[in-house]
Amino acid sequence: MGWSVVAAAAFVLIAPGALAQTPAAQRVEVVEALAAALERDYVYPETGAAYAKALRANAAVGAYASGDDMAFAEQVGADLNALKEDRHLRLRAPLPQTGGDGPRMVPGPGPDAPKPMEASLRLTPDIAYVRFRFFPGDKQSAADIETFIAANAGVKTLIIDARGHRGGSPADIDLLFADLFSEPTDLVQMEFRKAVAEQNPWMMQGGPTFRTLPSDPEMLLQQHLAVPSGNPRLKNTKLYVLQSGASGSAAEHLLLAVRVAKRGTLVGETSAGAGHFGFGLDLPAGFSTFIPVGRTFDPATGLDWEGTGVTPDIKAASADALVAALQDAGLSKDEAAALNATLSYMPPKPRPRP
Repeated sequence: MGWSVVAAAAFVLIAPGALAQTPAAQRVEVVEALAAALERDYVYPETGAAYAKALRANAAVGAYASGDDMAFAEQVGADLNALKEDRHLRLRAPLPQTGGDGPRMVPGPGPDAPKPMEASLRLTPDIAYVRFRFFPGDKQSAADIETFIAANAGVKTLIIDARGHRGGSPADIDLLFADLFSEPTDLVQMEFRKAVAEQNPWMMQGGPTFRTLPSDPEMLLQQHLAVPSGNPRLKNTKLYVLQSGASGSAAEHLLLAVRVAKRGTLVGETSAGAGHFGFGLDLPAGFSTFIPVGRTFDPATGLDWEGTGVTPDIKAASADALVAALQDAGLSKDEAAALNATLSYMPPKPRPRP
C-alpha cells in the first residue's frame, strides 16, 4: 500500500558543493501548491485549511525567500508542525543535478539497498526471530515471509522485531496474520476523506482483509481484519513484537493491530507516533511532499497514535527489548543477554521531532 510508506530506500551521498537556491518567485509557487494540496486533501479539513492559511501568510511577507533549498524545506516543515504536529508532513528539497549541489542523502536503488526482512533465524529450538526494516508489499517480500513461516511452522514462540521498521504496506501484515490467527478477527479501522478516495480510487483497499463500513458522508471508513489461511501454521505460537521510538507508520499499524486483537505482547519503547497515511506529491521546481490524508485507529476508543505513539506492554530500553522479551518467554537473564549479543543489532535512533 504505497500510501502508507515511509522512506525505505538505500541512500547515496552526493558530493559536496554549493547548495541549490530556488528563486523566491518559484518558492512562492511551491508553497502555494503545497497549501492547495493540504487544503484539499489533508485528513482533517480544518487543520488543512489552517496549514494553508499559515503557509500563504508566511510566503506573503517573504519568510521563505532566503537560505538554500534545504533550509527552505526545513523551515516550511517546521512552520507546519509548529501549528499542529504531523510526523509524516514535511517538504522535501529537490534532488541535486549531476555533478554538484550536494551534499545530499538521496534515496535510490542499488546493491546496498536495505532488505525489508533484515534477519530471520531460530534463537533457540523453541524461539523464532524475524526483523523487518519495512513492509514493501511486493512479491519478493511475500516469498520471504512464506519461506520464514514455512521454516518455523508450529514454533512455540515468535519474536517480530520492528524496532527499526519505518513503514510500508499492510499486505505484509496480512501475510503474517494469516498464519498467526485461527479465526477472522477485526483489527484497526482506517478513515480518510471521501473526496480524496474519489480522486484517487487506487487508495481503496480491497480483498478479504478490508471491508467498507457506514460512516460520515464526508469520510470513507474501512475495517482491517485478520483472515486466517486454511491451515494457520502459527496459530498456537506465542507472539512478541519489539518496538522503539523509531518504529513508525505501518510498523505502528502492526503494533496497534496486535494490541487490539490481544494476539501478542509489545515490548520496548513507545513508538514514533507517525499515524497518518497518505501519498507522495510532486511540487513545482523539483520539490515534493507527503500529504497525510487518513488515519488508523482503535475502533473501541476512536484513538489513533499520531504524535503519541503506541505504548508497549513491557517497557524496556530499545537496545534491551529483545532481552526483556526472551526473559518473559522463560529464559534467564544471562541466556537472554547472550542471545541478544549474538545478533549484534543496534536499533536506530528515532528521527528528531520537528
